[in-house]
Amino acid sequence: IDWDIENFGITLAGRYVSELEEGDGNVMNSRFYTDVQMRFTVPGAEEFGFALGVNNLFDKDPPACFTCDLNNMDPTMYDIPGRYFYARATVRM
Repeated sequence: IDWDIENFGITLAGRYVSELEEGDGNVMNSRFYTDVQMRFTVPGAEEFGFALGVNNLFDKDPPACFTCDLNNMDPTMYDIPGRYFYARATVRM
Protein backbone atom coordinates (compact mmCIF):
# COMPACT_ATOMS: atom_id res chain seq x y z
CA ILE A 1 0.00 0.00 0.00
CA ASP A 2 1.41 3.37 -0.98
CA TRP A 3 -0.12 6.78 -0.09
CA ASP A 4 1.15 10.11 -1.39
CA ILE A 5 -0.20 13.54 -0.38
CA GLU A 6 1.76 16.41 -1.92
CA ASN A 7 5.21 16.14 -0.33
CA PHE A 8 4.45 13.37 2.17
CA GLY A 9 4.11 9.63 1.62
CA ILE A 10 3.67 6.43 3.59
CA THR A 11 4.39 2.91 2.42
CA LEU A 12 3.13 -0.18 4.24
CA ALA A 13 4.52 -3.48 2.97
CA GLY A 14 4.02 -7.09 3.97
CA ARG A 15 6.44 -9.92 3.26
CA TYR A 16 5.38 -13.54 3.58
CA VAL A 17 7.74 -16.52 3.89
CA SER A 18 5.97 -19.88 3.65
CA GLU A 19 6.76 -22.79 5.93
CA LEU A 20 9.83 -24.82 5.07
CA GLU A 21 10.76 -28.40 5.88
CA GLU A 22 14.35 -29.13 6.86
CA GLY A 23 16.17 -32.27 5.79
CA ASP A 24 15.65 -33.80 9.25
CA GLY A 25 11.85 -33.36 9.01
CA ASN A 26 11.60 -30.28 11.24
CA VAL A 27 9.04 -27.82 9.84
CA MET A 28 9.93 -24.15 10.19
CA ASN A 29 6.67 -22.19 10.46
CA SER A 30 5.70 -19.43 8.04
CA ARG A 31 6.32 -15.79 8.91
CA PHE A 32 4.68 -12.53 7.86
CA TYR A 33 6.83 -9.42 8.24
CA THR A 34 5.39 -5.89 8.20
CA ASP A 35 7.48 -2.91 7.05
CA VAL A 36 6.53 0.78 7.11
CA GLN A 37 8.21 3.88 5.70
CA MET A 38 7.32 7.58 5.91
CA ARG A 39 8.92 9.97 3.43
CA PHE A 40 8.93 13.72 2.88
CA THR A 41 10.21 16.01 0.14
CA VAL A 42 11.00 19.62 0.89
CA PRO A 43 8.36 21.97 -0.60
CA GLY A 44 9.95 24.20 -3.22
CA ALA A 45 13.06 22.03 -3.30
CA GLU A 46 11.75 18.63 -4.39
CA GLU A 47 15.27 17.36 -5.08
CA PHE A 48 15.72 16.98 -1.29
CA GLY A 49 13.97 14.10 0.45
CA PHE A 50 13.96 12.37 3.79
CA ALA A 51 12.62 9.01 4.96
CA LEU A 52 12.19 7.14 8.23
CA GLY A 53 11.27 3.49 8.34
CA VAL A 54 11.19 0.24 10.20
CA ASN A 55 11.44 -3.31 8.87
CA ASN A 56 9.89 -6.13 10.92
CA LEU A 57 7.62 -3.67 12.72
CA PHE A 58 6.09 -6.30 15.03
CA ASP A 59 9.47 -7.88 15.91
CA LYS A 60 8.70 -11.39 14.60
CA ASP A 61 11.49 -13.85 15.42
CA PRO A 62 12.48 -16.42 12.82
CA PRO A 63 11.52 -20.05 13.51
CA ALA A 64 14.10 -22.44 14.94
CA CYS A 65 16.25 -24.20 12.38
CA PHE A 66 17.88 -27.36 13.72
CA THR A 67 20.10 -28.08 10.69
CA CYS A 68 21.37 -24.50 10.24
CA ASP A 69 24.96 -23.71 11.15
CA LEU A 70 24.41 -20.12 12.30
CA ASN A 71 22.58 -19.21 15.52
CA ASN A 72 19.77 -21.77 15.09
CA MET A 73 18.15 -19.74 12.27
CA ASP A 74 18.17 -19.53 8.48
CA PRO A 75 19.27 -15.98 7.54
CA THR A 76 18.83 -16.73 3.82
CA MET A 77 15.05 -17.06 4.18
CA TYR A 78 14.04 -15.17 7.33
CA ASP A 79 14.86 -11.76 8.80
CA ILE A 80 17.60 -11.59 11.40
CA PRO A 81 15.86 -11.27 14.80
CA GLY A 82 14.74 -7.81 15.84
CA ARG A 83 13.38 -4.66 14.28
CA TYR A 84 15.48 -2.67 11.83
CA PHE A 85 15.08 1.12 12.03
CA TYR A 86 16.56 3.39 9.38
CA ALA A 87 16.71 7.00 8.23
CA ARG A 88 17.56 8.18 4.74
CA ALA A 89 18.34 11.54 3.14
CA THR A 90 18.33 11.90 -0.66
CA VAL A 91 19.46 14.54 -3.10
CA ARG A 92 18.47 14.26 -6.76
CA MET A 93 20.84 15.87 -9.22
